[in-house]
Amino acid sequence: MSDNVPPPPPPAQSQNETLLQALLTSQKALTDSVALLTTQMSSKADQRSRSEKPAVFAGDGVAAFSVYGWNSKREMNVQDADGQYYRNDRVWISTALSFMVKDAALWATPYMEEYSLGRPIFDNNWATFEAAFKLRFESVDEKEDAKHRLKALHQDKMTVAEYTAKFKELMGRTGYSTEDLRDRFYDNLSRAFRDRLVLAIGRSTKTFDELVQTSIEVDNHFRQYDAEKRLEAQARPQGPRPFWSNRQLPNPPRTSPFPAAAPAPTFPTRDPNAMDIDANRTRADWLRLMNGKCFGCGSTEHRQRDGGHEREICNWCRRNGHREAVCFNRWLGRPRGTSGQCVAATETPTTEQALPAPPAAAPTTPTPAQTTPSTGLDALIAQMEQLQMQIATIRAKQRF
Repeated sequence: MSDNVPPPPPPAQSQNETLLQALLTSQKALTDSVALLTTQMSSKADQRSRSEKPAVFAGDGVAAFSVYGWNSKREMNVQDADGQYYRNDRVWISTALSFMVKDAALWATPYMEEYSLGRPIFDNNWATFEAAFKLRFESVDEKEDAKHRLKALHQDKMTVAEYTAKFKELMGRTGYSTEDLRDRFYDNLSRAFRDRLVLAIGRSTKTFDELVQTSIEVDNHFRQYDAEKRLEAQARPQGPRPFWSNRQLPNPPRTSPFPAAAPAPTFPTRDPNAMDIDANRTRADWLRLMNGKCFGCGSTEHRQRDGGHEREICNWCRRNGHREAVCFNRWLGRPRGTSGQCVAATETPTTEQALPAPPAAAPTTPTPAQTTPSTGLDALIAQMEQLQMQIATIRAKQRF
């Protein structure tokens, strides 16, 4: 019976070792395949980057094309036995001519026709072609050319950062002093932005670097503010056109109807039968209200002579030198567009000029004609315009 006993099975440890060895072999083969594939992909990408076509040019230099030509290796160059590359001038010239556009393309057309007929152009010499190209398109006096280009450079619709980058690209070749560069940089800013730059109170702009830094920061602040206003406008519910939209309100109210008569702290409801000038308000009251404030914008940070409001035009009285929020005619209750004496940034009032205040009339019970909906609407609209102006002023101050 001992002859019929089967042999014992092989130990499990030897099977595990065999399986582990097979897994290691497969892993190594997979790693080698991935490495080979990565090398091939990198080689193809490098070949594409070397032979990538440069941007077309319209007579603004051939430096970029030279870099492209040398990186093209054997596609545009000749390789010797030692592996060194030498320029193939004939291929370089024909390729450069094919990349030209606009005026440069018109200049290249007759040469391309000669090349298509198999005739040599520029003696098949790259140096000859380069000299002819520079003579036609590039300035002989680089300094004068930079001065003309800097003079013609204006901000227009560019951001201040974009305008600064183009300005610095040219200013190094002009030979101007830093003071001249500072003045030219400021003069070529857009007029709208120069008006905003006045609001940068407390920021120095005496040197060129300080002016550039302050201008970029102010431009970024106002662009962010304008973007927020656009987002707020888009977030408002869309509906039928409100009846107050023709009054040019910056932010019309969302609720309707309006109350018949609403109290207004600054512009109270006026009697339609009263005189054109509110008899209860005098110039002395106006001076007490504006004590310690700028007569051009109402700010407490500066005075009228330092505010730079000479070019601002009031939307109420149509006079220059102050804003609508501090218009004396509007405070008196005069109609919009009345060209009466307006005390704001144009002149500093004195207490001797105050109008005598007549005795107050006896209180009377308002009649329905005195509290019509149109009168209350006008008062509320005036109040909202002032509040919007105050909010815009506070936001502008917070950004600095």
